[in-house]
Amino acid sequence: MLSGIVQDEESGEPLSGALLVAGPSGPTAISDARGRFSLRWGMGRVDSVHVRLLGYRPLSMPIQLGMLSGEPLIIRLKPAPVRLDGITISATREARDRSEVPMAVDRLDGRTIERLNPAHPSRIANRIPGVWINATEGEGHMTAIRQPLSLLPQYLFLENGIPTRSTGFFNHNALFEVNLAQASALEIIKGPGTALYGSDAIGGVINIETGTLPSESGGAVTAEGGSFGFRRLLATGASVGERNGFRGDVNWTASDGWRRGTAYDRFSTTLSWQRTFGGSGRIRTVATYTDVQQHPAGIAAISTADYESDPRTHYTPVSYRNVTAVRVSSAIERWSANTLWSVTPFFRYSRMDLIPNWALAFDPAIWEVHNYSFGTQLRYRRFVPSLGLSWIAGTDLDISPGRRTETEVVAERVDGLFVAVTPAGLQYDYDVTFGQAAPYVHSEWQATSRLRLNGGLRLDLAMFDYENRLSAVRTSARPPSVSPTVT
Repeated sequence: MLSGIVQDEESGEPLSGALLVAGPSGPTAISDARGRFSLRWGMGRVDSVHVRLLGYRPLSMPIQLGMLSGEPLIIRLKPAPVRLDGITISATREARDRSEVPMAVDRLDGRTIERLNPAHPSRIANRIPGVWINATEGEGHMTAIRQPLSLLPQYLFLENGIPTRSTGFFNHNALFEVNLAQASALEIIKGPGTALYGSDAIGGVINIETGTLPSESGGAVTAEGGSFGFRRLLATGASVGERNGFRGDVNWTASDGWRRGTAYDRFSTTLSWQRTFGGSGRIRTVATYTDVQQHPAGIAAISTADYESDPRTHYTPVSYRNVTAVRVSSAIERWSANTLWSVTPFFRYSRMDLIPNWALAFDPAIWEVHNYSFGTQLRYRRFVPSLGLSWIAGTDLDISPGRRTETEVVAERVDGLFVAVTPAGLQYDYDVTFGQAAPYVHSEWQATSRLRLNGGLRLDLAMFDYENRLSAVRTSARPPSVSPTVT
């Protein structure tokens, strides 16, 4: 038995997750949260140990017979220069070297996000080639990834690998609901996603990783202010122990808006707890809450004459968009040198109330949409070193009941400005429960040193139960109740 500790050569800190292999293809071990490992050692011709860890230079160390029963072996790894986009998580839902991923994926890490301190998602996402997120009012936006801007549900927005909304409840302002300013990473897959994500990832995948645990306990507070009443308070605190770690983030942002009647307020908080079990298990629980109150709801266009004489003019001060989102997930992982099991149950709640400003002139209404979600992500990964083959199998389960109402209103206009609305009765009121079961398999084979083959297959089984709570009008967009199943 060979035992010891894996450390960072520069800082001396223990390194977890290092892969140790006896000889070219002998027994393997993984260093635990304190860098410790125990490696079974055969008595054959194996005379070296090979150590690999993402972000560090690979190391091969000769082993003598006396080391097997002596003092614990100290293995020091030298950090390797890694580009900001050198590590990616979104491609396979695990940390991978970017050079091993055969897809167009870019990553901005937490240090970059902290340095840029984006007041709007466009301030940081637009640094990635092929990506354009525009800015409407407040923190509103639309997304374009290698194609024109669109309101269509063709992008999948994730938080820690979990969709922020279920299928059928898409909103193009999805980054409203995520605390991007305090994230540890932003990753964008350009183009269709893999079988791990399914049909929702038509045009691209945007994944936001919430703040990770620092190496030691501490905290920080940042306050700032700017023109047009902009103010922001960011606070972070963490407590890190031997096996348990806690982190909390708070983001309060407010602005009066550079145009009249375009103020908004945001409050977001993220709480996370992580616990390790020996050197082969971990549970990470994350809870996020976001509340956004803003005027108006969408792009507020004005005439050329008003733009040239008074660009701060705003025709629809009565419009608004109020968003509330709550998400809780708990990722339970257990691994060995060549396998990984993970189970991630999650809960989501989202609510959005708005008066869309673009419809005030022809179809004024108050929209109210809310949705609950309960789901689980199941995944198993296995690596076969002798074949250079790895495969991932899993299932995504989701049940999401929701409700939508639209209340027709009479909009009052004074001197070209919409200043008030009066409710005139319901025009839509329905419940929808969406359900999904999506098994998938994804495999990678390193055929040669220069050839890597990837393939995947996914089956999406979806159903919804739609109940119209008003009288059905078959000739309009208010159909009768129905419960189809889609494959």
